[in-house]
Amino acid sequence: MTSKSSKIIFTLISCLLMGIAIGGGTNTINGLVSPEYFINILGWSPSGNVWGMSIIQGIVEGLIYGFVFAVVYTAIAASKPYSTIQNPQIIRFILNIGAVILIMWVIGGILAVVLAFINPDFYRSAIIAAPSKTGAMLRYAWVGGSIWGGMLGGLLSLVVGAVLFKNKLSG
Repeated sequence: MTSKSSKIIFTLISCLLMGIAIGGGTNTINGLVSPEYFINILGWSPSGNVWGMSIIQGIVEGLIYGFVFAVVYTAIAASKPYSTIQNPQIIRFILNIGAVILIMWVIGGILAVVLAFINPDFYRSAIIAAPSKTGAMLRYAWVGGSIWGGMLGGLLSLVVGAVLFKNKLSG
């Protein structure tokens, strides 16, 4: 295996692992915060292991996102001479992307909680199956908002990160 192909495989595996870690980790927290969210939105049975299923759901979705990242970043890495990229650079870059996704996950959760707190009537009318009790509604808001924040962070990281990754490898 050439050095270039090993770095491409390293990039692919790193992206997949990042997706799995972020998806599983964030849903580990979200499944604890509001199992009701997963029951209502995904139609899961309340008598099932909602927390465990939420972790598995996060891992699967994270794997899908990781695959998308892997396709984009390995294509970029494959288009560059192998000498311009080193494994520590790849890891640092992917960790930075992961950090952006996690920051957006937190921001999304906070914004949704603030919205639900400031205007609970609007939140309950705008969000599917939002709970009527304040505490449950705020937890529900955290989970929904953090998921949307993470998705937005993933999209932002994919587009901006691809440009930065390509530029970094170019010079």
